[in-house]
Amino acid sequence: MRLQGLKMRVKGVIRGNRSPKTLKDSSSDAPSLNWSVRRINTLAKSLPAASTYLEIGVQHGLTMENIRMPFKWGVEPNPLFELDSLPPGMRLFHGTSDDFFRTLTHNVVFDVVFLDGLHEWQQTYRDLVNTLKHSHLNTVILIDDVVPNDQHSALPIEQEALEARRDAGLPGLEWHGDVYKVMLAIRDLHPNLDFRVIQNKVDNPQAIVWQKEVV
Repeated sequence: MRLQGLKMRVKGVIRGNRSPKTLKDSSSDAPSLNWSVRRINTLAKSLPAASTYLEIGVQHGLTMENIRMPFKWGVEPNPLFELDSLPPGMRLFHGTSDDFFRTLTHNVVFDVVFLDGLHEWQQTYRDLVNTLKHSHLNTVILIDDVVPNDQHSALPIEQEALEARRDAGLPGLEWHGDVYKVMLAIRDLHPNLDFRVIQNKVDNPQAIVWQKEVV
């Protein structure tokens, strides 16, 4: 594995209901900073030459804004912040990830990628395949929501998942969709890739994906 010296500090959460420093959020319930920021910044730090970051599924912009990389690209069809307040080095594609990749020139490559779009495995897998076309041998990819916590959380449509949870008398709003199937696709269809799933009792389950070394 090329990520020499990588130490994943996955315990705990960056807590506090902080507003974006430079992005003006247009909603009143922006989420607090989360584990994704820590993990992505740790990955970026382990790759000294990493400079370009891609995030699919930006929403409030909090994760993307707090990534410590000089060039950041975001993709979001329904951004919840004002698009005229983007800080230097950050650009946003206002549309779907499929449209984004169709318009992306072949010479653009990313060092670190975060896939957090639709919780449907077909879309997430398509995002992964398209990401690989714009990756190099040392690119690392973090995929969100890879382990559902129950059968209701695993339903691919959010409203159906929440209604099923409510009908079962279960608390919470957990919804991971069927993204877990992407891990099976990687295992069965991509022998050149490897991955590790990060899961604990506090943070959202995510997977790190990277290319295997050619022996």
